[in-house]
Amino acid sequence: MTAIETETLLEYILVEYRWVLVVTALLPMSLVWKVWSTLRSYVVFKLNSAPRMHDRKVQEVQRQIKAWLSGDRSTRLCTARPTWQTMSFRQGLYKKTFTNIEVNLVDVLEVDKNNMICSPRISPIYQFAELSKRFQEESLKQNPHQFVEALLYNKDQGVVMLGDMVDEIGSDGKYNPIGKWYSEWFFKQVEKHLNARQSIVEYIPLRDYYHRHTKSLFWELQDIIFRQQRDLPLPVRLADAAGGVSAEADAARGGGQAV
Repeated sequence: MTAIETETLLEYILVEYRWVLVVTALLPMSLVWKVWSTLRSYVVFKLNSAPRMHDRKVQEVQRQIKAWLSGDRSTRLCTARPTWQTMSFRQGLYKKTFTNIEVNLVDVLEVDKNNMICSPRISPIYQFAELSKRFQEESLKQNPHQFVEALLYNKDQGVVMLGDMVDEIGSDGKYNPIGKWYSEWFFKQVEKHLNARQSIVEYIPLRDYYHRHTKSLFWELQDIIFRQQRDLPLPVRLADAAGGVSAEADAARGGGQAV
């Protein structure tokens, strides 16, 4: 990792030894949160309370919107969801000047058991211009794929992934449950196909695919905790662990992620 100049001892410790904070505090906090949220979801599902409460929660959202409409409408609207509940560590400063609307619709009403598998086709590309053109073409199609993603591994090489939800596993690819605790980080798996110069099709459980970058914090976690290609007992919540990645550290290594 690139050395970073720090102004105070505390800043130096937070930058150079942030893994200590992650291991001793954030990981246990993530575990406690996961246990609590799992138990809560189980109780809500068993009591079937989410459908009964849904109409009341929608009415509360409507009440807030109507209150804004009856005012001078001088501000824009945004959700009141705090940063720690999002999939990003970016602090949304706009929330301080926008009207925050509480949208408490987190509980599942029903589960559609169809289309529970995502089937991405991973295509390595070795020129940035070609990758950019392919990504744009696929994104702007009249009937595009349900998932269009590009991952860059350096200034020239990357992959374009085109995915769709399907009902069953086909014969043109393999089943890959990337959400298992022992699975390699997703971007590392994709990198192997890039280095092998092979296009492949995989069948990934939909939940795993939605969280394909959660376990590795995109690729930030490898810089926070020096543990190669293996997941931790529980993935760190993105917003929590990212607190250990300073803006200076990210800028110094020319970092960031493009998804």
